[in-house]
Amino acid sequence: MNDSMGEALGARLKLIRGHRSQRIFATELGLALTTYQNYERGERLPDAAMLARVAHQGWNAHWLLTGLGDERMQPVRADEDTTPYASRAIDPEIWDRAKRIVMFAVDAKNPKPGAPTIADAVAHTYNAIAGRPYDNNQLADLVQDAARRL
Repeated sequence: MNDSMGEALGARLKLIRGHRSQRIFATELGLALTTYQNYERGERLPDAAMLARVAHQGWNAHWLLTGLGDERMQPVRADEDTTPYASRAIDPEIWDRAKRIVMFAVDAKNPKPGAPTIADAVAHTYNAIAGRPYDNNQLADLVQDAARRL
């Protein structure tokens, strides 16, 4: 991961953590302390499960990864008959599928794109497949679309 991107991601995690210790925040996220510290130091990108937990707290996962957009997600309106943020929670299984699709496209790229570009492509792919079945023919289209975004 590019150092400046990692440092920026770490700074955003510190902002989310606020006054809590790394240990307490890692526990709240269901992470080992060293795993969280690697995220905060920018040595590792958060996985889908961690992003889902952050999103469940109302933070915008796209902002966390890229620094773009609002820091916090907007609550769902009361007339939508759902709990706040529920419709915006990240499904870890779908996120992992989207990440695998994009990484397949990344493997074919030379030079390799930076982490913000990859994160944007993963977010787009996630939105394309969330709640929609797709077959192997469409999978090739998804990989090609991801490659165009990189």
